[in-house]
Amino acid sequence: MSSLHNHKGNFPHGQRSWMWEAFLLLAVTLTGCQQKIAYYQYHSIPEAGWQRNDTLSFAVETADSARMYRMDLEVRNRNDYPYRNLAVGIAVTTPDSLSLPTDTLQLLLADEAGHWIGRGQSNLYQYTAAAGGIHVHCPGTYRIRVFSLLPDSILPGLNDIGIRLER
Repeated sequence: MSSLHNHKGNFPHGQRSWMWEAFLLLAVTLTGCQQKIAYYQYHSIPEAGWQRNDTLSFAVETADSARMYRMDLEVRNRNDYPYRNLAVGIAVTTPDSLSLPTDTLQLLLADEAGHWIGRGQSNLYQYTAAAGGIHVHCPGTYRIRVFSLLPDSILPGLNDIGIRLER
């Protein structure tokens, strides 16, 4: 029998142990990441653009109570978006119809030279911004509304707007 093999398997004990530990670490990491995301949804914007009076509504169903969620706003824009920034309002209504204070976000999508800051290539870029948090105090449907605060009646160049909640 060669020194690389033993009677219990094809690998020496130390290498078999290392591989098992690596597998367990990978499994725990992947499972842990998936369990952190509680909600992740996008709304597509019409090709012509986002109309000023068009509020995007996200219905988040939760069975939790007394839990804090971190919220991110995600924007996918194209090269034909005409501005460096995007100002949005985010309003949340709880299952018991309590309206939380509206939050205002000023998103900087491009630098001073006009280069898009978000990840992407070619004609589509994704920008993620921290949008605060939501304290869930009772189970039910939480409604998150996102609306444009820019004065334009229609904003071209936006592809999708999304909300992600993490535990």
